[in-house]
Amino acid sequence: AEMRSILWKMDYLRINKMFMEILGEPLREGITMLFQAGISFDPLYGLSLKIVDIDPTFVLGELEKEKKESISKLKAEGLFDANKNLTFPLIPKRLAIISVESSKGLSDFFKIIEGNPWGYKLECTLFPALLQGDKSVNSIIKQLEVIQERLQDFDAVTIIRGGGGEVGLSSYNNYMISRKIATFPIPVLT
Repeated sequence: AEMRSILWKMDYLRINKMFMEILGEPLREGITMLFQAGISFDPLYGLSLKIVDIDPTFVLGELEKEKKESISKLKAEGLFDANKNLTFPLIPKRLAIISVESSKGLSDFFKIIEGNPWGYKLECTLFPALLQGDKSVNSIIKQLEVIQERLQDFDAVTIIRGGGGEVGLSSYNNYMISRKIATFPIPVLT
């Protein structure tokens, strides 16, 4: 059965402001939420829910739950430390970077490696990907697969994201992306 729900503009603005204050992210599609609603009936439009409030702290609990479930699965499969236990090159010279071209984090990363006090020159290849939102998991996994086809060209992979709130990091709680990183054949830094 389906039921129509309504979130009036003034309620949305208030709730979205609260999400921004508490989570650092706007209210968005695809999140599990706890909300308060009133039930109304109209002879013409039928039964509907009028959403009055949404609890942003519930979203944090759901994200933590997903993270713990992913960690448990990886530990049960003996994969949790697999990537961490790979031998890391003394000086990784060839980096595959997964990031958004316009990311502040990527810009900061380049400033740091280009200004290193020892003068090491690193060869960096960017593999652009979405780093948050509904499509980020598939986007990052796809770029890891592209890098894996060229594995001989790289010493390590870095996934670089800058800024954003806790909810924006929710992609990294996903089991599929966690497993892909854990089983990746060269070191992955995030």
